Amino acid sequence: MTIRPEVKRGRKVWRVTYREGSRTARRFFPTKGAAEAYAAELTRAAAGVGPALGACSDWERAQMLAALHRAQTGGYSLAEACQSIEDTRKASRPTLPVGELRALFLAAKAAQGLRPRSLRGLASSTSLFIRGREAMPAGQITPTMVAAFTTAPGFSAWRHRTMLVDLSTWFSWAVALGHLVANPCHGVPRPIMETPPPVLHHAGDVLQILRTAERLDPEMVGYGAAGYLAGLRPESEMQRLEPANFRGNLIRIDKWNKTRRRRDVTICPSLAEWLNRWRVLGVPLAPAQAGRRWHAIRKAAGYTKREQDVMRHTFVSAHYVVHGEVATTAQAGHSAQELHGSYRDLLSPEEAAAIFEVRPDPAADYPANAAARMAHWRRSNPAHMREMLKKRWPQPQTGRSLEADARRRPASGV
Repeated sequence: MTIRPEVKRGRKVWRVTYREGSRTARRFFPTKGAAEAYAAELTRAAAGVGPALGACSDWERAQMLAALHRAQTGGYSLAEACQSIEDTRKASRPTLPVGELRALFLAAKAAQGLRPRSLRGLASSTSLFIRGREAMPAGQITPTMVAAFTTAPGFSAWRHRTMLVDLSTWFSWAVALGHLVANPCHGVPRPIMETPPPVLHHAGDVLQILRTAERLDPEMVGYGAAGYLAGLRPESEMQRLEPANFRGNLIRIDKWNKTRRRRDVTICPSLAEWLNRWRVLGVPLAPAQAGRRWHAIRKAAGYTKREQDVMRHTFVSAHYVVHGEVATTAQAGHSAQELHGSYRDLLSPEEAAAIFEVRPDPAADYPANAAARMAHWRRSNPAHMREMLKKRWPQPQTGRSLEADARRRPASGV
């Protein structure tokens, strides 16, 4: 074993040369001390080999030499051969059925604290995948099965990508707990997609939809205004707001939101007017069946196509133009990179400013009495809309009804 200085790629290094079996090996180190430490480690390891070999019988030493010869002839090491045998034995062990493994996975994720929406997504993707193979041992799942599932017709490219990510999350969890040897999703290519620009509404659209809400379903004006003029997320933020979250001209979004980070959203003057109208009704910001009622309002206003997160996209785009990057990242909870990539140059300064000037109709009727509001709703909504809400979206058995929600008294301070 030798230690010598050497110049490699214009830098001085120290080379350790030693014998490894029948070949000469070299290792390079930036300092002489590191090279000497490695050489001392090799010396100590070699000193321990002798006694260990001496304790072996002649037959065991002969087996070692024969195995070493086979490995050298095949181009692999003894360590690689041992690893291959261990992996094969793990793969041949009986594994849980995929149905049982899925149940354990969902229970573990629920205990971990995943949000209900995330759990529903994982449950949906894994349920579709195991359909018809619930009793199959999990160890028999192959990348070919995963690739066939995530490219099956009938789903969009975004859905294919989501299902692949969900399955990979499931199988990575199974590998970490020892249920599987490898993740069968590894190596399955993800779909390549172009991210479309966000769909926005202009000031005229916002005004028409909110005025339609005033006319047909006044209880929803706070919901729509908070979405368009504050960018609140309907499910993870509006539905969880309490009186304590309204602090003067701010709305405090606590850590239960999508990003699990607290932020304060400023209430602009036009939003304050809409919220003042909403407060006198004594209903939650997201009342019973808010999503379904809001879709009915949009349809009555002439917007029949479902547009994902259009209220939040409109707010972020307008706020970015009016107030700039720093203020918008604080208000929306977005990163500067996402703002630049998705929301820049989508609205002119005049269009953006006009969105924050959308105000309630001074002559709109906001009946404060719950029974009067229900009568107003039945009287104002066309018969076909009432039938659509009744047939397509029946009242849930365990949820709040419109009448019960209207009877709720406002919490103090809202």
